[in-house]
Amino acid sequence: KKQVLADHLAKILVEWLESLADRHDLSGASFYHRFPLYRDSDGNNILADALLVSPVHGVIALAIPDNPQALPEVMDRFEQVPAHIHSRLIRTKALRSGPFQLIPSISAAVALSRPEALTLPDGFQLVDSIQSLDAFLQSVTVDALDDTVFKELLATIDGAKGLVKAVTRQPPKDATQEKAKIAYLVETAISEFD
Repeated sequence: KKQVLADHLAKILVEWLESLADRHDLSGASFYHRFPLYRDSDGNNILADALLVSPVHGVIALAIPDNPQALPEVMDRFEQVPAHIHSRLIRTKALRSGPFQLIPSISAAVALSRPEALTLPDGFQLVDSIQSLDAFLQSVTVDALDDTVFKELLATIDGAKGLVKAVTRQPPKDATQEKAKIAYLVETAISEFD
């Protein structure tokens, strides 16, 4: 039941984002739910409840606790998400503006349906209504990312190690070489799938 409530909040968040899409230029943005999943140094899973990747907002990690009482537990896990995203992105040269600085920004927020008197760690914003989401998106708006940088950002978030071009292979000339023909067909199917 907790999962259903959390998913319900994610659906509401998506509806709010759709309502604000024109105002905040979200047409090229990607929304991820329960992704990406990283492992920390202890082997524990680090999961973003939701992630918005936008050319004009960079990366926004969102925690969506199923109730306010679960917030301390959720924040223990979620506080690591922005650092892991930064760690993953900083390794990609195309996403750096220097040795220590990323081109895309990283922001974090907590979405709750029933806000109470909560204290969030520094750097985390509370999103509890379409108005607070609107204000948050306005506060993290930056100059639009170059199209190439944005594509590399999406590829890195998706887990790719860059945009790889498939090597074109010639089909075997001798049809009697059945193993070569099968290998060629398998390689072709894999490259078309990727």
